[in-house]
Amino acid sequence: MGLRERMRQLLKPAIVKLCSRSPAMSRLCWRVDTREKRVALTFDDGPHPEHTPPVLDILGEHALHATFFVLGAEIERHGEIFDRIVREGHHIGNHGYDHSIEDLPGQIVRTDEILSRLGVHTRFFRPPYGAITPKVLLWTMWHGYSTAMWSHDSRDSLRDQGKLSAGQAPDEVVPGDIVLMHDDNVTCHRELRDFLEVARQKNLELGTLPQLMDVALLPP
Repeated sequence: MGLRERMRQLLKPAIVKLCSRSPAMSRLCWRVDTREKRVALTFDDGPHPEHTPPVLDILGEHALHATFFVLGAEIERHGEIFDRIVREGHHIGNHGYDHSIEDLPGQIVRTDEILSRLGVHTRFFRPPYGAITPKVLLWTMWHGYSTAMWSHDSRDSLRDQGKLSAGQAPDEVVPGDIVLMHDDNVTCHRELRDFLEVARQKNLELGTLPQLMDVALLPP
């Protein structure tokens, strides 16, 4: 591990803590510092014609809303699924256009243009793979975006592809977490019910990112 990577690993916990409260939280956030038993449920990489509908069905059964970080290319391919996400009251975030890390500012703008034509506006962005650079972060801050990372990773997509055997277990989730799942694989919707049951047993209230941020602690 090089010096730059060691420094990044040493500094990250302090940065995550700083960005868990206002005002830094509004520009970059991994989790939210709150006394409320709330968690944000987020899904990446859709809309997917096969796997997003079961996720929406399950959320509807539990009267829950989540944040969906969508790809512009997938909206163009599966507009009817995207329409359902919006129609059922879920919050939308920008995940770029094609899940690459090339020219992220251009991808953000391109996807925002697609969203705008559909009457949807968002200031939330999540970089593919969580690959945020200082240059891209400065661009998002200058243009008024909130970059949303995550603190609880189910790693469902990697496990679905056979690249990992385990992710963070549902019972590891704690108040203030931003939970990452992916509505593009069967593992996600097969495990979503179990996750919701664990959250219920822990008396956690699940919702969108804005709902979680509304209960963030203010600076002392």
